[in-house]
Amino acid sequence: MKKRSLILLPLALLACAACQNLKPEQPGQTGKEITFSSSIGNYSKATDNSFETGDVAGLSAGDPVNVSNVKLTYAEGSFTPERTLYWGLDQAGDKKTTFAAYYPFKASMNPLQAFDWATPADQSAAGAYAGADLVIAKAEAAPNDGTVHLGFNHALSRLVLAMENNVEGEEIAGVKMNGVKLAASVDILRGTVTAAGDAQGVTPASDGILLYFLVAPQTVAPEILITMKSGKVVRYTPDKDLAFVGGKQISAAIVIEKDAVSFTAEIVDWVNADGGSADFNKNN
Repeated sequence: MKKRSLILLPLALLACAACQNLKPEQPGQTGKEITFSSSIGNYSKATDNSFETGDVAGLSAGDPVNVSNVKLTYAEGSFTPERTLYWGLDQAGDKKTTFAAYYPFKASMNPLQAFDWATPADQSAAGAYAGADLVIAKAEAAPNDGTVHLGFNHALSRLVLAMENNVEGEEIAGVKMNGVKLAASVDILRGTVTAAGDAQGVTPASDGILLYFLVAPQTVAPEILITMKSGKVVRYTPDKDLAFVGGKQISAAIVIEKDAVSFTAEIVDWVNADGGSADFNKNN
């Protein structure tokens, strides 16, 4: 029995030492909590102009905070992490940490690394447009800053299209934009969003007045394909390329006459459209 006691004693001491060396859930936590504030540059979700309660973003942070894809949930005007986050154990008050965030949340992401982003070809389906409207933020912050501010901006581009049909006896049944790239490679730290994949067609989202086509940044002359209820198809391709700029929108209008189609477009900030005076079937 004495031998067994002599053997167990060192094991017990080792166990206690191991207890003292257990790492917390976030390595390097100090007890000083990280808090967040946020803003959204020219933000909208086609018909909304802000984040909504329950929206979930993803956040990663570099050394010495070291967290990956932590959920941030929006409520009462700010984002709150799914668990308390802390500054590094020996992090000086002025030592910066890099933070990267994105919305909407995806389980497989790490925004500190480049990632691929897919935009659906059919954006008219419920939730399809909002689920692909990627906004991103990068911040460099230190403990002395008090709060980490996440300034979100749109990563993609979009065409906001007003339609007016002045052809008697014809009604517009559907609109599609062909020849655009929907996929993108995104690098938040470098601030780059690059179109990827093959060009294809996209069916837009709509608020009942305007049409919204979400695409990757690119310069292209897309084909606008308009299908009438009679089966007639009207095709229009701009005579110059359109510059789809990340974080910007192209506000455009098409007017269909009996023997002509007119098209106007301009690049503007990504803002909520005011509804305009678009009328799909003015004379019907």
